[in-house]
Amino acid sequence: MTRLPASSQTTSRSSKLAKHFNIVLHGKQPLQSHASSKLFLEAICEQPDHSQCIEKFLASSAGPSSLQMCFRSEVSPSFMNNDTSAFLRYLQEPLLKQLLLTLLDKALGRVLFIDEAYRLAEGQFGLEAVNELVDCLTKARFAGKLVTILAGYDADINRLISINPGLSSRFPEEIIFEHLSPEHCLQLLGETLKRRKVDDTVLHNLSPTLRCDIMDLFGQLSSLPSWGNARDVQHLAKAIFNLVLKDTPTSTAPLFVSVDFALQAMRTMVSERTHRVTSISAGGVQLPSMALAPAASSQEPPTTTRVEPAVTEAPEQCSESETVSEIPADVSAMNAIRDAGISDEIWQNLAKDKESAERTTRQEQSQLSDFETELRKATTEENTLNDEAAKFELSVSVADKQKHEEIAKLKRKQEEARLAELKARLRREQALQDLENALKIAEARKREEAAVQAKLRNMGVCFQGFQWNKQSSGYQCAGGSHFIGNEHLGL
Repeated sequence: MTRLPASSQTTSRSSKLAKHFNIVLHGKQPLQSHASSKLFLEAICEQPDHSQCIEKFLASSAGPSSLQMCFRSEVSPSFMNNDTSAFLRYLQEPLLKQLLLTLLDKALGRVLFIDEAYRLAEGQFGLEAVNELVDCLTKARFAGKLVTILAGYDADINRLISINPGLSSRFPEEIIFEHLSPEHCLQLLGETLKRRKVDDTVLHNLSPTLRCDIMDLFGQLSSLPSWGNARDVQHLAKAIFNLVLKDTPTSTAPLFVSVDFALQAMRTMVSERTHRVTSISAGGVQLPSMALAPAASSQEPPTTTRVEPAVTEAPEQCSESETVSEIPADVSAMNAIRDAGISDEIWQNLAKDKESAERTTRQEQSQLSDFETELRKATTEENTLNDEAAKFELSVSVADKQKHEEIAKLKRKQEEARLAELKARLRREQALQDLENALKIAEARKREEAAVQAKLRNMGVCFQGFQWNKQSSGYQCAGGSHFIGNEHLGL
């Protein structure tokens, strides 16, 4: 048996990887196994010209979807630590500036539209891209010669702008697209149902009470961070359409939408979306350096578009503290090993500190769960009382020809039901406010702790990179050898 020289084997391997890279980019071979996913990542890293590789990848319709499939099909620690790390290192080569210059050159005299620009705030790779963009936009080669637009959701765009002080001055113009009003949502709902051949006459002849209920439900939906405006109205129309189909006796019978179906579909969506917002997502493997796909609980507040006008400004430097990326707090703590010379007393205190931090987290989660339960109860009670109020209203209309005493009695019950419904609504709104406040407090504490941990890591006191445990007067590394007081951290 003849063995090929090592150089020949290497050349043959590179040829196979190049062929696999091109086949996947052209959509001729979808990634259907862990082995093909790993091979595709290796093929990307084998491309000698980083800039040309990324341009080919972005120009290919199958490239981004294939990369998403890689990270969805394999999430083992070995894959994330080896194959994924090699891929991220490949992306972070010093040719980022060259790629950015290529994109800006192509946009000269045109508009450079960066959709979902807030992803540039995620990971070191994105931060480097932001710094290069700030620097390039002030150079004579590009200043005043193109319009750059950053598009994304309001809170995320503000977070992106905050990571580099130069971005705010280079993108001073802001256009905010507000949510559709409840009236527009109702109009769009009727038009969407019409396109599905459903008679929506009842939606145009609502009683004041029913119209108020539908407007209130649309208001609740639009107040949730996951509300997608026209897209979710289409989802709502589909849900109503399915209810109509189930209630239609034959396939040839005309389709009519009822108010009950509309209210049922809307309340179901309110319940599901509220539960989705208040649920605490389970921890999973995350890529700290880039976002491959929108998260399942991706929030959708009003969209913000920032425009960089044709002006020239002096470049501004981004301080090191503004480019610190968050790292999961438990990464280094998992590998904490007791340092030599650490006494039992210190090691026991470290264990107590860790247990105290975990207990605080559990208490916060328990509180959020209580708020969630209270919100669900309040919403259910409101919906039940709302149904009762609608029944009494119908009874009033039926008993219109009856004796005045009976009508007065029914009206009293109707008013009592209305007041009970209003009380339940206030309770639900208070529960929602309590939940939102608790979420904000918990998120603020996490951000503060992440900032302190990042500052401690940047100080380089603990060269092994252990997690720092909070104590009354400062922080001590998980190994036990190092301690930094609150006064040195500015706390």
